[in-house]
Amino acid sequence: MTIQELLQRLTTQEKARMKTVEVRELDEEESGCFVAFVDEGEATYDVHLQLDELGVQQMTCDCGEEGRLCIHQGAVLQHIAQKGVKVAPTQLAKKGRAKGKVSASGALLEGQTKETLVQWLAEIFKKNKTLEQQFIVTFSQEKTDYTTTYVADIMEQTFKAVAGKRKTLEGVKIKKILDTLEIAFEPVNDFITVNLDKPIAYALFATIMNTMKAFDKRISHHSKKFEDFYQQYSTWFALSLNNMQSEKQWQTQVKQILNQVFIQHSGQWTTDALLLKQLYDSAPAQQQKAVSQAMHQSMRHTSYTRYDFKMDFVSFFRDVALTHDFYEEVYPFFKLRD
Repeated sequence: MTIQELLQRLTTQEKARMKTVEVRELDEEESGCFVAFVDEGEATYDVHLQLDELGVQQMTCDCGEEGRLCIHQGAVLQHIAQKGVKVAPTQLAKKGRAKGKVSASGALLEGQTKETLVQWLAEIFKKNKTLEQQFIVTFSQEKTDYTTTYVADIMEQTFKAVAGKRKTLEGVKIKKILDTLEIAFEPVNDFITVNLDKPIAYALFATIMNTMKAFDKRISHHSKKFEDFYQQYSTWFALSLNNMQSEKQWQTQVKQILNQVFIQHSGQWTTDALLLKQLYDSAPAQQQKAVSQAMHQSMRHTSYTRYDFKMDFVSFFRDVALTHDFYEEVYPFFKLRD
């Protein structure tokens, strides 16, 4: 079905709603395969579309609406139509070839010697540093333990391989960086999970977050992909901490995070404040109460005030204090300047 035929199926109300959403970072990852973020209010949805010269072949959106075209898919289709994107008619022929038992490339690979392939890959890597870095992080997984230096080096190598010396990056480049690092982080995350009760777990988490933020600040971009990464990675680590078997070890971790937010207020305090928020938000009621009690004590004794934190964190601290009824006792933290 063509794009226009699909758009005609939308009701007047749905077309009106489409005007309230924003399509951003529309990327054509390969011929006919599009991915985009669609913002609707405070929510963001991932939309994937596959087109060929006959029309739309496949569509997905993580908004959860099934069985018909959602407004997020419609907005992306309209965006593509307005840009006048054309898909080469060779795509269907490629699909037909892929259905065979062995692809043309697969047959050629099977017929090559190891030496030939090694030499060919070496030449490819000279021209494609992103592919070389993906190869490195995919096939160098034999390490059984990890250091902060090793993880920071892998990240910097990935930044260099994909971005080079560029000072401005488009969304597709940022996506390549995050996709490559996702492969690299898989064994690191496993190591963190096994060692949650040890200082190295938090040290690796903080290294990943702060190295990413440092790179984020070095470049110019209009992408929300980094912000999404910070949220998702903090949520993953917070959930891992909340699922620790030992309550005593969990309390130790909470105390350390609170100490870094309200006492030390180190250079990575935004990372710690975000982790504290995710730790509280992802915890069940009993753990939330324990976190709030520990926050109560920390906020009573901190020398910092609301003006030392970003507004979204101040709102979080206020909501916790109000919910657990200790706002009056920590009022000096929230007091406005005269």
